[in-house]
Amino acid sequence: MKKTSPASIDFVPEGSAIDTLVLDRAAADRALDFYLPDTSMLDVSPSAITTLKDSANLQAALSCASDLLRCAARSANEVSNALNGVQRDHALLIINRVEKARQYIENSLMGLTASWEMIPGQTDWQATK
Repeated sequence: MKKTSPASIDFVPEGSAIDTLVLDRAAADRALDFYLPDTSMLDVSPSAITTLKDSANLQAALSCASDLLRCAARSANEVSNALNGVQRDHALLIINRVEKARQYIENSLMGLTASWEMIPGQTDWQATK
């Protein structure tokens, strides 16, 4: 826990507006240090929602990525409705890039499902003969 020493606030002239701000800030820091635990010792691991299991196959991973990109595009679209000018252009550009990335993933998924529908053990060059 970090303690604020009175020596760190001695340089401020007494009775000034800055003096009260510094004292308020020091009091707030002490209160935060007292009531909030030291988080540096906590083991922070990613949540189950954001982690991908090692056993997940490529198709499941691409499908999940496609869903996440779809949500990102919708969120950016909602944000862009409240913006004007250059900021709106930037938000629309993000939507464009996200949709393009999603299309690449969708095309990869279609290629994977097409190749998995082949006879087991048969390769692409054997199917074309």
